[in-house]
Amino acid sequence: MIPDGHVPEMFQDAPPAALSAEERAGAAQVARRLSVELRALVALLPRDEQTASAMARALGVDRNTCQRLVAALASAEPNEAMLVRLPGVQGLRQVIEAVRRRRPEPEAAEQAEAALAAVEALSTLIQRLAGSQRRLRQRLEADIAFGAEPRGPGDDVAARRALFRAAAEIVGRWSDTALLMSIIRPVPGEPELTETVRVQGRIGHVWRGSAVPLELAAVTPDNMALPDPERGASMRTLAARPARGDTPDALLRSFCSEPLPRVTARVSGKLTIHVVDPKDEPGREPLDLVMAHRRATPDRHPATLDPPIGEVSSLMVYPARKMVSDVYLHRDIARRCSPSAELHLGGFSSGTPGRRARWSTRFPGDPPLTCLGSGLARVGTPYYERHAELVQHVFERVGWDPEQFIGYRCEVAYPVWQAAYCMLFDFRPAGS
Repeated sequence: MIPDGHVPEMFQDAPPAALSAEERAGAAQVARRLSVELRALVALLPRDEQTASAMARALGVDRNTCQRLVAALASAEPNEAMLVRLPGVQGLRQVIEAVRRRRPEPEAAEQAEAALAAVEALSTLIQRLAGSQRRLRQRLEADIAFGAEPRGPGDDVAARRALFRAAAEIVGRWSDTALLMSIIRPVPGEPELTETVRVQGRIGHVWRGSAVPLELAAVTPDNMALPDPERGASMRTLAARPARGDTPDALLRSFCSEPLPRVTARVSGKLTIHVVDPKDEPGREPLDLVMAHRRATPDRHPATLDPPIGEVSSLMVYPARKMVSDVYLHRDIARRCSPSAELHLGGFSSGTPGRRARWSTRFPGDPPLTCLGSGLARVGTPYYERHAELVQHVFERVGWDPEQFIGYRCEVAYPVWQAAYCMLFDFRPAGS
């Protein structure tokens, strides 16, 4: 192991060069991992021991070390800059070992091991990129884009286009545009609960006879859903009927191609899966398909979760040339939260807003997020010419006033296949 503070010969005389985009992306991933694991480690301490002075007294660790740790973890969004605000590697190891001694139970020991692994990843990164934390700071400060979001695979349109073409060939079906929309408001008279309308669309959908089946799934996250008295009927159509079995009224007919496909819904755990069987033969005219449903039971308000972060995720199961993902939050919800967007590998951790270990699936370079403001004036998009009409239609069907909602949009050309585009709504106080 290279001792702390040792600067390899390759770095001793070289001027501090700015980090490359790839190096910054790797540093940002290490920072996100450290933020998750160290926050969880500090949370093992009693709340009155989580300030710098109290932590130093309780753990017997240098106060400056604790002060730097607490200050670094207070960052709203961890990025590579966090790595030089943290204490040194040796100081972090001392904190972890002190917490391990104070909390010897198995669950705490497991978290200490996870935090130690994250610190070892930091040590490896420092030695690879700079040789010391001080020189890493110099390399970061040499970059005029210091602190900017790192460029990642999702930023390369040519790579995404190539992935779309390969995925379409493999899957055997694809869409010109994938539409996803969630409309969320507090339950009237019950501000700790919310209700959701969800819309999914595939515009210009094409398939061949050997294509994989077309299934559209709606997920109710475990930590948000309330018990359902109707034995798992987690979704209803906009006509208020359970989304189970043959459900033609799940389709928004005026936005679908004729003849209408058959839609069969079944519940599998927290999933409601809609199987779509088009009546046209493969290779005929492209199909337009738009479905809508409402959650059968209320959800917990995201501000009541731990951590208080709401999430709406769009997983690109089938390739598409374009994606429009909208979230419309009632202003009583929107005014309390900070929105952001992330891109994650699809799989076990996508769409589960527990926020644990999510650093490991997140792509560097976040997708674009636009605030559409209130009402419907800005909801149109060149990606689907009838989108504004669709949004207005859904609001009218459910009887909600669009002027009471704030819209947010993630819009991407050639969205990454098998990735989850996640909108996050953070209800934590600023600086917490």
